[in-house]
Amino acid sequence: MNREDKRSVDAGTYLIAWNPETNTKKILVNEKVLLDEMGKIFQSMTIPVKMIEDVVENLNRHTEDGINFAKAQLDSLNRQLGNLLSMGERLLDMKLDGQIDAEIYDRKRKKNWRRNKKDPSRDRMTPNNRQWL
Repeated sequence: MNREDKRSVDAGTYLIAWNPETNTKKILVNEKVLLDEMGKIFQSMTIPVKMIEDVVENLNRHTEDGINFAKAQLDSLNRQLGNLLSMGERLLDMKLDGQIDAEIYDRKRKKNWRRNKKDPSRDRMTPNNRQWL
């Protein structure tokens, strides 16, 4: 039985490809065989469910850590702001009550302002020093 006869006897679809080494030789491949082999290859390329779950869990934890860090920073900044406002109010009250004069008031206000400006040497929480973990 020649190739043409065999192809007509076997049920199914055949794909014709050219052999890259010799452009004149055709290769006939049964479509079912090709799809089965491709299915095995694609199945081996899938990511296991456990690994996907681990990645999602780590992403969620990282997001939660970032949110907690942002909340801690916001709380710290709100406390600092509250402290500055109350210091300013006390200074103003002392000036208005006559306990301190304008010169002392200005000096203390500037001193407190400079002390509370952003100072890199101050101990504060940052993602780099890991105090927030």
